[in-house]
Amino acid sequence: MQGYWGDNPDAVLVHWHGPKPMRCLPCFLNHVEDYAEACPSVVCPEAYKHIFNTYVNDGGQYIKRLLQLFYRFRENVRRSKEGLQLVASTIGNN
Repeated sequence: MQGYWGDNPDAVLVHWHGPKPMRCLPCFLNHVEDYAEACPSVVCPEAYKHIFNTYVNDGGQYIKRLLQLFYRFRENVRRSKEGLQLVASTIGNN
């Protein structure tokens, strides 16, 4: 399922086809009402604006929740890597 299709409670996997979490989505979510003017093409290519215009029908609420989950996932991965590095350095010192 792709996030810009709208809410899908049965979704278990999201493919970030089109608008990306670190590039275009933050601008869109900050300017849902006027994203076409507010988000420059360098940040949000015209094709992405078309996707939002066509598919997002809930004011961006579902994609906002997906983005928040993505950020939490990234933070957990970062912490896991740091934890593994700490364990590896501790083992290496023994």
